[in-house]
Amino acid sequence: MAALSEMIPENLAPVGNRITSCKAEEPFAGFEHFSSYWLGSGTMALALAMQACRQLRPELDQPELILTAYCCPALVSAAVYAGLKPVVIDIDESDPGLKLSLLKSALSSNTIAVVAINFLGLQERIDDIKALLPSGVFLIEDCAQYFPE
Repeated sequence: MAALSEMIPENLAPVGNRITSCKAEEPFAGFEHFSSYWLGSGTMALALAMQACRQLRPELDQPELILTAYCCPALVSAAVYAGLKPVVIDIDESDPGLKLSLLKSALSSNTIAVVAINFLGLQERIDDIKALLPSGVFLIEDCAQYFPE
């Protein structure tokens, strides 16, 4: 995998205050077995996750990313930056989550990832989405608007 500095430029449009990207010196509690990085924005974090998914599926010429049509434009920017074609589907009638029947229909051999959005503290149905995803399709959870309990 390419170095972080090669994958995400510091000039990717941020939302919020810019910070310098760097590897976290101390692991986060509960995540001691993972490498952690501070990134300059949520857009950069999403782009990094999308690029990582892209690198895991190098055989695809036209990789696609599925996301809800009702989302922050930063998601689309990150997808385009990562070289993925955004495929948008509608939200469910009863909540702002992905409409699962449309997700199932939108999955194709070019799909490399699905973005599940935790919208205004309303958690996406992660287990239901995972059950629909074939092997080799990754799930990215966007928790930018998450409210901890």
